[in-house]
Amino acid sequence: MQGLAYKLAPKGIRANTVSPGNVYFEGGVWDQNRKERSEAVRGITSTQSWWTHGAPTGNRQHGRIRRKSCGELRERSECCGGWRANAWRAALSLRRYLQGASLELIEAKRLKQTQGALTIMKRMSSLLYAGRSRGAAIALLASLAMASHAAIAADPVRIGVPVGLSGANSVVAPSVVQAAQLAVDEINAKGGILGRQVSLEVADDGSGAAGAQKAFDSLIFEKKVNALISMETSAARNAGLPIVTRGKVPFIYTSFYEGRSCSRYMYVDAWVPDQQVAPIVDYFMKQQKAKTFFLIGSDYAFGRGMLDFTKTYIEKQGGKVVGDEYLPMDGSDWTSIISKLQAAKPDAIITSTAGGAPNVTLTKQLRAAGVKVPYGNLAVDEGTAKSMGADAQGIYISGSYVTNIDTPANHAFLAAMQKRFGADLKTQNDLSVPEYEAIYLYKAAVEKAGSVDTAKVIPALAQVSFDGPRGTIRMDKERHTPLTMYLGQVQADGSVKVIESFKNVDPGEQCPALK
Repeated sequence: MQGLAYKLAPKGIRANTVSPGNVYFEGGVWDQNRKERSEAVRGITSTQSWWTHGAPTGNRQHGRIRRKSCGELRERSECCGGWRANAWRAALSLRRYLQGASLELIEAKRLKQTQGALTIMKRMSSLLYAGRSRGAAIALLASLAMASHAAIAADPVRIGVPVGLSGANSVVAPSVVQAAQLAVDEINAKGGILGRQVSLEVADDGSGAAGAQKAFDSLIFEKKVNALISMETSAARNAGLPIVTRGKVPFIYTSFYEGRSCSRYMYVDAWVPDQQVAPIVDYFMKQQKAKTFFLIGSDYAFGRGMLDFTKTYIEKQGGKVVGDEYLPMDGSDWTSIISKLQAAKPDAIITSTAGGAPNVTLTKQLRAAGVKVPYGNLAVDEGTAKSMGADAQGIYISGSYVTNIDTPANHAFLAAMQKRFGADLKTQNDLSVPEYEAIYLYKAAVEKAGSVDTAKVIPALAQVSFDGPRGTIRMDKERHTPLTMYLGQVQADGSVKVIESFKNVDPGEQCPALK
């Protein structure tokens, strides 16, 4: 650790001097230039000196020091008539204490909070240089600890949001970030979490595995987030989970997905196929008299997982799947698959693609090809549907959130979003609303645990609830969430007309080994 704005760590405090009385500390956290850094800490170390391993040294050798006024190296007990062994031991004790505490006198905005600690360091320096007793120097340690602890107590609770700002999820990711920001703003306005403000760290995962590995690694090991809360593709989630395990941070996954992905550190507050597929298939079979189905998906975990479940369910209900075809996640030309669809002449089609961009290209090409059969989409959200314009009209969706849910909580949420983002507001949807609610669930868990410590927060996440836009949310079913589900149809203006709702749909068996 370097400098006086430090992580008081293995190598103590080091300063570079430019002129007597102006000490320029390396590794400072202040954003101003070096001169301003110097002014912020001026006088804490006198004359030209280097502090390493708890005492001034010019050549980093234990037991020897160098001060410009000495003119040459001398034994520490002789130099400048002042460095006696007891002062040396006091400095060494200070170093050991600071190392053990592993403190940080954080960023510039905390300067007021850390001023007391800086003053104590100045007094400590004066005592040591003057050759005062070890007892007098050590007596200041308690005061230093208290001042440093005050700075640590104000350290923000950091929430990481790895999300696909580029790639397949780029259409919907901005709405997710906005929902997260609103939750953080609201929480901070009411005092934060355990009296600490909350900060948001957003990282682009590229909607894929490689990008997710970088994003997760950066957030956990560089940004030092206390938790990860985000919507991602299944490919990104699967790539990130080993890093979550290595970093031992709570992870709330806020995206609907194929189900049965289990980790001791992960909870899910979105739907799984056990909750989502039945409403669409049952409606098609009963109301549209559909008997044959054609399935289209993106070729990765979510696409195949969703459609494998759908095929099994259709066959259990007496229907028949006459074709199932997949395109790579980054593919955009659905021509050959649409040709196979038209040749199979199904009564209905059901699709499950990788989020926003593939949904847009597939739907546009289906419409351009003149496909008229009932179309159920397992992966479209209301925001993406609006971005499709007229092409989205008539699509059937099944999800846990639509903007026209008529409850006070949903009305309040939408009003708050409009006030916060105005003309820049992205349509809220079945991917962004779970993000908003998950941040509040994490807050409730931390407050129940009385700590951000992962070992305490993980069990608490199963014991808390939050009344949000979708109703009361509890992640207490094998790390998953019972949800009210809505069957709807996209209208000409991109809104969703609710056809039927289903209360408290159970997620089914997901992670029985986890408690």
